[in-house]
Amino acid sequence: IDAYCLAEIKKHILNEDAMRSISEQIATAAGNSSDEMQEKRDKAASRKEKITGIIKKIKKDVYEGEISEDMGKEMTADYERELVELENTLQGLQQALQCAITPEVVYLYLQELLTLHGSENDELQKVLFDKLIDKIEVHDDRIEVHLIVFPFARSGDSKPCGQPHYSLSLDTTREELKRM
Repeated sequence: IDAYCLAEIKKHILNEDAMRSISEQIATAAGNSSDEMQEKRDKAASRKEKITGIIKKIKKDVYEGEISEDMGKEMTADYERELVELENTLQGLQQALQCAITPEVVYLYLQELLTLHGSENDELQKVLFDKLIDKIEVHDDRIEVHLIVFPFARSGDSKPCGQPHYSLSLDTTREELKRM
C-alpha cells in the first residue's frame, strides 16, 4: 500500500503541473486576493504621503506667519486624525498580506513536501503520508485512498474547519497492489 500511495501522491499532487493547479485552486477557494489588498495598501500609503505633505505645508505656513497658530492647529487636526486611521489601515493590510493565501504560498508548501518524497527515511515518509493522505479505506474487493492538501492546517488537525483545501479519491484493486 505504501508504494501505491507514494506513486499516487507523486502522480496527482507532487509534480509540477499538479502543484501549480492545486495552488491556484486553493488560493481561489480562499477568496482573498493579495493583488486587491496590495492595491488598497498602495492607495492608503499614497494618501498618507499626501496628508503628511499637507500637514508639513500648514506647519510651514504657520511658521512663516501666513496663517495663525490657532488656524494651523484647527486645519491639521482633521488631517492628523485621518493620518492615524491610515496608519492603522496600513498596519492591518500589511498583516493581511503576510497571512494571505496565495498560489505562491501553497506552491512553496508543496515544494517542501516534494523534498520529502524521494527520501528513504521512514520518518520523513510518515510526515508525507500524514500531510497528504486523509484516509485509506480497505474493502473486500478494492482499496480507496483519499488524498488531501491542507497547506494551512496546524499540526494535529486532521480536517481544519474552514481551511481551503484540495482533495482527490482514488480506487485500486487488491490485484493491482500485488503487481506493484
